[in-house]
Amino acid sequence: MIIEVWKNNLHNAFYTLEACKKEFTYISLDLEFSGFLRDTDRDAPEHVRYADLKYNVDNLKPVQIGLTLTSARGSRWTTLQSFSRRLL
Repeated sequence: MIIEVWKNNLHNAFYTLEACKKEFTYISLDLEFSGFLRDTDRDAPEHVRYADLKYNVDNLKPVQIGLTLTSARGSRWTTLQSFSRRLL
């Protein structure tokens, strides 16, 4: 199940995350960006790929942020919080 988070339900989404923090102690974060300012050749050295990726992340705003909560036992909360670009 995916929960789309907008201005009208942002407070409830954070409340839900707060309520789950004791059972689900790990958070996976997924950031999506609109593209690349610097496109790196696949065969470029690792330090060049890293520098270009860092440049892109530093200069672009995320279009979406996703969070997945997982417990120490490995059970996953089946809801992903998907934050719209309008909130970022």
